[in-house]
Amino acid sequence: MSRRPFSASPRTALQTLLLTWIGLAASIQAAPRPGDLEPAAETAPGTLPHPPTAPSPYARYEGSPGELEKRLLADAADRRWDNHSLLAAALIAGGVEGQRQLDHCVSRFHALADEAARLVGSQSDPEILAQQVFDFMHRRILVGGYRLESTDLAATLEDGRFNCVSSTVLFNCLALRFGLEPVALELPGHAMTRLRLGSVNLDVETTCPGWFQLRHDPRRQAALVAKTLGAGHADSRAGREVSPVELIAMIYYNRGVDLLSEQRFAEAAAANAKALRLDPTSKTARGNLLATLNNWAITVGAEHQYEEAIRLLSQGLALDRRYETFRANYIHLHYQWADRLASGNDFDKALEILRRADAELLGADRLAQLRLDVYRRWARRLFQLGRSERALQLLRAAELECQPAGEILRQVEVQTLADWAASLARQNRHAEAVSLLDWGLARQPGSELLNHRRRSTLDGWTAEVSGVVQATAD
Repeated sequence: MSRRPFSASPRTALQTLLLTWIGLAASIQAAPRPGDLEPAAETAPGTLPHPPTAPSPYARYEGSPGELEKRLLADAADRRWDNHSLLAAALIAGGVEGQRQLDHCVSRFHALADEAARLVGSQSDPEILAQQVFDFMHRRILVGGYRLESTDLAATLEDGRFNCVSSTVLFNCLALRFGLEPVALELPGHAMTRLRLGSVNLDVETTCPGWFQLRHDPRRQAALVAKTLGAGHADSRAGREVSPVELIAMIYYNRGVDLLSEQRFAEAAAANAKALRLDPTSKTARGNLLATLNNWAITVGAEHQYEEAIRLLSQGLALDRRYETFRANYIHLHYQWADRLASGNDFDKALEILRRADAELLGADRLAQLRLDVYRRWARRLFQLGRSERALQLLRAAELECQPAGEILRQVEVQTLADWAASLARQNRHAEAVSLLDWGLARQPGSELLNHRRRSTLDGWTAEVSGVVQATAD
């Protein structure tokens, strides 16, 4: 099976993107002539291997590819491999960075393929030949067992560990070496090989050593797949035949999943962006790039790096503005940022970041509510500092700035004035409380709360005066 995508745990009410984009594409090219599995000669210096193509919208995330990767990505511009074999492309996409290591891995493959050729001999029946090559692969190469994370073909050639991607690539390369016609299949969360045997197609589960022996027993085949993968049998009828370049794109996507699980966000984004360079239509790679940006934003947001978090979400929204998870987290991050600033009495800064926010994403009413909440807290702070006149000016400014809020604004103002008047009354500052309430009633004469608070304040004031008079008389 392909690597299952990673999703971060929710933090501070932020919604995470559930990475449901599980899928793996694999494919193969036409049978090679001798030497085709070696990397082809480079294009002459100063020339382009293909006509320039439109810049990828994901290029900003690709990072700084090494020389081998640069040549690989350029070679894929026409959606086929002209200067790379499938083997070399898979090795580079899997992480091989230097020519010496690449040559070593290619030589290792050829030595194994030569060994297989001596065992196969002159077998002419394509189905028997395919089985012999398949059995050799599992007996001599894939000896380390199935590992979900083992996409790296170079590592597979060394330690024998494999997953559906590396085993499909390896089997296809071997099949090509022996003149067979393999095509890779992409299934949800999985990859397989389809062999064209004349007019008949034979689908091969490359992860299961006993596949050919049980090909006429579907029930036992399914049990074998479940034992190997820890999952149910993948139905190849649901598969999609894919190109060799799309296979390499899925290697990059799988690497992106591994990197995301380690919270190496920039590298994960780069891997998915390269996958999208090779296969711009890949919903899997695109979905996981969006997931990477989302989880990256959540992580830096949890560290109070709100500006960076919102920048990442804004980039994601530029790629897919309709994605609800980005929208929800964009809202939550603005709320958290404004709340943190207001809690530190940095009210001007809180209002500034809300003014810069995308009103369409936040929604006019929600944005007005957030700004009014900052004004309310600021006014309350000014009341506490004894700066009542400045607090009242602030409420008037809120009215001008947040006019679309209408009823919400009136409610915020009424509640702020009523709360502060009650606080003044508890301090026996009744005259100030009544004056404040009169100011509010002049603006909102029909407010039941302000009228009620004024009556109760006067009653308290009267009781206090009566108590003082009685005490004096006594």
